[in-house]
Amino acid sequence: MLTVAGAVLAGIGLGVFGNTVVGEAYYTDPGTVLSHAPQGLQVHNQGYFEVPSSLTDAQGNTVNNSASVLEGSKADAVQLSTYGDKYTNTGGAVWSQSPNFDLYQNQRASMWVYASGGMTSDDLPGSGFAFVLQNSGASAFSGSGESLGVWGVDPRSTSVKDLGETAIQHSWALEFDTNVNQKIPAAMGNLADKTNAPSAFDMGEPGESNGKDVYYGWGFNPGDENKQIQQQIIGQHIASGYPADSSTYKDVGTVSCFNGYGSVLGALQLGLGNYHYYSQEHYGLLKASDSSAFIADGAWHHITVDYTAPVGTETEGTMAYSFDDKDPKTGASKSTEWFAKQKISPEKLGASSTNPNVYWGFTGSTGYPTTGQSGSSGTETSMVVFEQVPNEADVNATSELTDEKTGTVVDSSHPVSGNDQVKLTYKLNYENGNVDWKTIKSSLNLPANIVWSKGQISYSDNSKDDVLNVADISNDKLDISVQNLNKNKKQAVITLEGKVNNIKATDAAVTTSFNGSNAIASATLDKFNINQRSFSMSIDDASKDINVNANTPAKITGTFSANDTKVTAENTKVAARLTSKDGTVTDIDSDKIPIVKNGDGSYSFTIPVDKVPAGDTAVDVVATSSVSSGYTDEDTAKLHGGTVTFGATSGKIIFKKTVLTGKGTTISRDDSNGPWSLNVDSSLASGAWTLSARTTGMHSVNVPSQSLDGNLIYKNGDDVTTLNTVDSPIMTSPQSTGTPTETNIASDWTNDSGILLDVNGGAVSDDYIGEITWTLGSVPKVN
Repeated sequence: MLTVAGAVLAGIGLGVFGNTVVGEAYYTDPGTVLSHAPQGLQVHNQGYFEVPSSLTDAQGNTVNNSASVLEGSKADAVQLSTYGDKYTNTGGAVWSQSPNFDLYQNQRASMWVYASGGMTSDDLPGSGFAFVLQNSGASAFSGSGESLGVWGVDPRSTSVKDLGETAIQHSWALEFDTNVNQKIPAAMGNLADKTNAPSAFDMGEPGESNGKDVYYGWGFNPGDENKQIQQQIIGQHIASGYPADSSTYKDVGTVSCFNGYGSVLGALQLGLGNYHYYSQEHYGLLKASDSSAFIADGAWHHITVDYTAPVGTETEGTMAYSFDDKDPKTGASKSTEWFAKQKISPEKLGASSTNPNVYWGFTGSTGYPTTGQSGSSGTETSMVVFEQVPNEADVNATSELTDEKTGTVVDSSHPVSGNDQVKLTYKLNYENGNVDWKTIKSSLNLPANIVWSKGQISYSDNSKDDVLNVADISNDKLDISVQNLNKNKKQAVITLEGKVNNIKATDAAVTTSFNGSNAIASATLDKFNINQRSFSMSIDDASKDINVNANTPAKITGTFSANDTKVTAENTKVAARLTSKDGTVTDIDSDKIPIVKNGDGSYSFTIPVDKVPAGDTAVDVVATSSVSSGYTDEDTAKLHGGTVTFGATSGKIIFKKTVLTGKGTTISRDDSNGPWSLNVDSSLASGAWTLSARTTGMHSVNVPSQSLDGNLIYKNGDDVTTLNTVDSPIMTSPQSTGTPTETNIASDWTNDSGILLDVNGGAVSDDYIGEITWTLGSVPKVN
């Protein structure tokens, strides 16, 4: 052993269950263990957990609770057990302060776990720990040793029924067993001697292989989740089951031992009897391919627990769990061989759709050293650091880098070329929960070889975007804050746009953590290669997507450059092709595209578009230098030609029937079947639209040559416009904001406004009809 930084124990190159951690140190001092923990939540005094000072075990004995909550600078931790000869045969439990794990809602727990392991080959790890759902209360505990604080307590039971009754009732447990229990007590031994007590839970299903006794559990079958695979239990392992269910246990056998824990009048009573010992069924078994210590190895390992609630007529939910699915150094997700799914019956946990909540938490225990082992054997420092806890916020994050020039996602299999425009996107998703994902902060880890030009954060509820200041990027990091996410604002999208440096390089994978006060999520951007371009061309950001009014001119600008000094404006041509919405193709020849040399040696070009077609137009630009056949590059842009058109109308304007009296009168519209309407649809990028009207007047239906003695007028307040054969202005819209709008020009007309019929005293009684010609126009933006 070594003493490191005082009271810090480190094992170097020591075998544990046949596994050797060569050249690496692991720690048992709780403070030092926590100081090396990954980033996690602050859980001390946050209302998450109940940690009673004492617990009552299955025999009714009061035991000290070995569990506690430790405070750290990067994270707080739940400590379940401690390494050392003073901490043998201990047990601990920490539970949610209330039964708040809803078995009829999807839930997630994400956490880091640590177990110190043994110090030498005769210094074995402690018993392990378990993630538990239960409906028995905030001080539930069964016993130490192989029971892990949740399973039944052997050897005092006389049947599997009795054994199940000593477990935490109404529970489901996911065990992380760090000390294999396949020991049959010695015959004629003394059961009062804990070193000789039965420790056989890991005998599972007995079998034989090559003439030797072996023990089996049931592993997850990804090909058929309803049929598990028989797997041998060897060494440390992860498994699940119902601790209080008698079918979880099997009576393996009996052994004749002295009874050493009874007394009469203070005298120890020894008696010979047959004592049962039991094995435990292991479901969803995860293990190493050999007996190596993959849990208690003095390293931090990540666990993700995803519960999917039953739906419809289903009576069971599904618990998916994975172990070692993140890198503790970077927080990046990684592939893992340790993954399983198991069904969970809410009924077995005493829950129902009307009473869905149960406690959740962790139990842990240590055991005793056996003959020939060190005094600390059977103990370990074990603790849990949380990223997400149930009943809070179920969240995740993703990242993606897109080459905007090619439209492809950039990753280890898809390189990007120098000078290409790229977009980096992070998506933060609120999947489920009872509270907001709060106080989200991050220091974005950005790829090194990109020059960023702009960035923003947008939200799914269409609230105002947050603009990111790319000038604040330092050492490829950008500190940001994100608004709270919840059921009404379920997503935040962070985007950064920039240009790739034109070099040959490989950008390493980077992981960014998004740290909220009650949940943490991370996203990893894959490594990627940059291919240097000898010749490249790109359209400027400002010209990539242009909104202009139809039939007005526009300009598209860009640059090209080359590593070859032979490339000049004289031997390089830029050509463009416009493809409008209706499929019309217009070519702009290179002789119409001027090229100017810049001070840095690059070249700028301008593509003039005389009249932008209505609707969306794709612009394909190709630059080619005659210096080399490989010196060609292309880029694309979009033009949006805004228009103004008539939309829906209610049709004819009908005027009220009126008895002529020989005096002049104004006749209003007959809106008895609903008000008249005429919509104007505008997608103008700027400026405003105007509406005018003209008419040849009204004439008799019966005698077409007979005109009405009167006029159609347009009245707006005190202003009256008499319509005639010349276009008369009716209205002008507000200045366009670039947002498509629909305007009903008659929405504010009354019986005394809008289009009316002004009749003179000489009008002859008859039925009259006429036409109004409406004309739309646009006017430039007024500064």
